[in-house]
Amino acid sequence: MKITNDPSVCDRIVAVKLENISITNSPQWMQQRLLQVGQRPLNNVIDITNYVMWETGHPIHAFDYDKLKGKQIIIRTAKKGESFTTLDNKTYNTVGGEVVFDDGTGTI
Repeated sequence: MKITNDPSVCDRIVAVKLENISITNSPQWMQQRLLQVGQRPLNNVIDITNYVMWETGHPIHAFDYDKLKGKQIIIRTAKKGESFTTLDNKTYNTVGGEVVFDDGTGTI
């Protein structure tokens, strides 16, 4: 997978492609810990990324490769008015200048 990053936008990006992952519920202890910090548990993959962020202070994210239309990730700044939908199915528009991920066909 191709990754394009402007170091002035994001000074470090690390990517790992995992295959044959099963999406299931997270262990109860992890769900409880996420609820304690106000984070809604969703599934094992998303919950692991959120748990690591809360424990370490370093944001991480997981993308479903099969859903990346352009089969690439571009880290860039958003233009004003770009639309994206979050995991809770809410749609937002950028004001411009936010750091976003793009798959070559638009903000993801």
